[in-house]
Amino acid sequence: MKGKFIFVVCGGAEHIRTLNYALGFLRRFSQREILVLTDTSRNECDIEHDDIIDIKTPLQYNHHQASIYLKTGIHQFVELGEEPHCYLDTDILALDEGCDGVFRQYQSPITFCTDHCRMRQFSPTAVLDFETNARNLWLRKQLDETLSHFASQKDGKQYDHPRLEAWEKANAEWEAYYTGDKLRMENKLNESIQEFESRRSRFLEQMRHHDYTHMLRDRLDVLERRKNHWSSLILKGGLLRIPRKGMRFLTKQNIKSQFRKAERYFKRKGLAIDSYPDFVSFMKGEGFVWNGLQQSWSDLNGQRLFDPEFEFKLFWEKRGFVYSEEYKYWLDTATQEIVKDAGYVIRNTQKETGLVWDSRMAAWKDADGLVLKAHMSDGLQKAIKDDLGVDVKEPNFQHWNGGVFLFNQDSVPFLDQWHQWTLAAFDLPNWLTRDQGTLIATVWKLGLEKHKTLPLSYNFLADYYHPTMRYKGDLTFRLDNAGEDIRPHLIHIYHHFGDKEWKLWQDVEKHLGLEWKEMEAPPAPSEK
Repeated sequence: MKGKFIFVVCGGAEHIRTLNYALGFLRRFSQREILVLTDTSRNECDIEHDDIIDIKTPLQYNHHQASIYLKTGIHQFVELGEEPHCYLDTDILALDEGCDGVFRQYQSPITFCTDHCRMRQFSPTAVLDFETNARNLWLRKQLDETLSHFASQKDGKQYDHPRLEAWEKANAEWEAYYTGDKLRMENKLNESIQEFESRRSRFLEQMRHHDYTHMLRDRLDVLERRKNHWSSLILKGGLLRIPRKGMRFLTKQNIKSQFRKAERYFKRKGLAIDSYPDFVSFMKGEGFVWNGLQQSWSDLNGQRLFDPEFEFKLFWEKRGFVYSEEYKYWLDTATQEIVKDAGYVIRNTQKETGLVWDSRMAAWKDADGLVLKAHMSDGLQKAIKDDLGVDVKEPNFQHWNGGVFLFNQDSVPFLDQWHQWTLAAFDLPNWLTRDQGTLIATVWKLGLEKHKTLPLSYNFLADYYHPTMRYKGDLTFRLDNAGEDIRPHLIHIYHHFGDKEWKLWQDVEKHLGLEWKEMEAPPAPSEK
C-alpha cells in the first residue's frame, strides 16, 4: 500500500475553500493519492475532491474541536501499513514535484517539523496564564504612558492639520475608555475565573481528605444531566465539562449507589462538604455569560465585554480616523490627509523605553525581540506537569508543528496518547483549543524530544508576522538564523492566506496560475 497525502477539514466555508485551493496545487505536482477526512454534516460548502471519508464526529464538539478530533485520531480512520502517510493542514501548498520527497523523510515512530517559535513564546496561545497576562498589561501601561508623554509635545507641522484637535479629543476618550469601566470589567472577569478555580480546588481537597476522590472522578450521573447545557459552553476556545477519566468501566447505577453511600457517610459524621461548583451558574452569578456565536464574554444585558482589537478599530472608524501601520500616520478618513505623524512619537518612545517598534508586525518588541503582546511564559510547561503528569525538562523546548507529519503502523501508540490527551484538554478550563500543547506532552512522555524532524523545506512556515523571515522573491526565503536560502517544496502560509497585497501571495498565484477568489458576502435578506 502506497502512502497518501491526507487532509482534514470540518465546518466553515473559509476552511473548505482553503482546502479546495490547496488541492489544486497538490494535484498539479504530486503523483500520490490524496484523501480527505471530514464530517459532511458539518460542512458549509462542498469539497472539490472525490476520495473522501465521511466520519461522524461527536456532537458536543464545535467545528474546530471536531477537526482536531479527526486529525489526532487519524490512525483510526485510515488503513495503516509500513509505508507512511502524510498529513497536511489545509493551508499548506505544494510548490513543486519535490513535495513527494517528504515520504522519504519518515523516521519511526512518527515525524514532524519544528515550529517557528519555542515553547515559552507559544505558551500564551495554548493555556490561560493570568500572571503573564497581568505582567503584559503592566508593561503595556508603561509604554502607553511614555507614548502619551511624547504625543503631548508640539512639534511643528506635525500638528497643523485642522482636525488635530478632534483627534486629540478622541484619543483622550479612547484612553479613558481603555482604562475605565471596560478594563475593570475584564479584570473582574479574570478574577471570577480564578475564584471558580479556587473553589474547585477546595472541593477536590475536601474529597481527597475524606477519601472520596473517586466520587468526583466518576460522577457520570452529573455529567449526563448537564452535558447538553455544558457542551455549548466555550471558555476561551475550550469546552468545560467534568472530566471523563475513569468512567469507562463503571455503570450509571454503580455510580449513583456510590453517591448515596457517600451522602449517608457524611451525614453520619456530621461533616459539611461544598458541592462541586457549576461553572455556568457561578459565572452568571458574577455577572458574565459566554456568547458562543460571538466567541466572547458578555454581561447579563448581552453587552459584549472589552475586545481591544475590535473596539479600537470601531472606535476610530466612527470618528473618521484611520491609522496607517505602514507609514505610522493618522489619516483623516474623508480626505486621506495626514492628521498626525506618529513617527515622531515612536522614535522618541524607543529612545526612552528601549522598546523597538516593528512596523512589519505592527507591534512593540523588547530588546530580545519578544513581541510585547505575546510575552513568554512557563504556563504551558506547568499545565503539562499539573494536568497531564509530564515533566518537560526544557522550559523553552523547540516544539513540533502539527501542520505536516508522517505516520504509519508504528505510530499508533504515539497517536493514541496524543488523541487521548487532546480530547481530555477540551474539558480543562485553562487549556485553549489547540493540539500542540498535548503534542509536546506526548513527545516528552515517550522520550522523543531529541527525535529527528523534517527539513524546513517540507513545512516552511511563511508567517506574515514572522520576526526573522525575509522573502527574497521567486518563492525563496531567508531566515536570520539559517545559513542559506530556502525554497520550499511545501509551504505553510500563516495568517493573510489569500492576501493579494502580499508579494509572496502574488508570486504563489502566478506560480500555478490559480487565482484565489474572495468569498462572496451572503445575500441580504429580502424585505417582506
